[in-house]
Amino acid sequence: MYFNIIWVGRQLEFEGGFIALNIASTTPSSVMRAGLYNIGSEAGNHWDIGSLITDMGTQAADAAGHLEFTATETLDRGWYAIAFGTDGAGARASFNQWMTPNQVAFMKYSSGTASDIRSTGIAAYVYENNQDTEIQSGLSTTPPGNPASDVESIGNYQHQVFIPKWSEPA
Repeated sequence: MYFNIIWVGRQLEFEGGFIALNIASTTPSSVMRAGLYNIGSEAGNHWDIGSLITDMGTQAADAAGHLEFTATETLDRGWYAIAFGTDGAGARASFNQWMTPNQVAFMKYSSGTASDIRSTGIAAYVYENNQDTEIQSGLSTTPPGNPASDVESIGNYQHQVFIPKWSEPA
């Protein structure tokens, strides 16, 4: 289970989001689950993932394609954690590379069949292993592995896999 840490700068309606599964899981009938959590409290050099806001359910992970997860939650300004994970082996998702804080620019990266989108902004992820039960049966109100493991960064980039969908609150 991975957790993208996101900052919401003002009240917005969170409508779910997307994961681009470009390599399917090799495990038949595998699923990917997504959810949204509050950020919890400081736990030594780590942070706990807080309480569950919404479980967005599952999508099949044994076929490549764009997965859409839906939600309807009004979020206030603050930090949140988007959880996503699969119970299968070998699945790979496309990701955005997030760089300079407080920017929301999107730009083309590479060309031809290797082209992708690079975006700038605040993003990080933390992870927990062995979460198959939660992925198959539903997210718990508080993740069992708290505190989650360290923030990951590769090549001075932090990788945004789950792309949130927003609208203005009614």
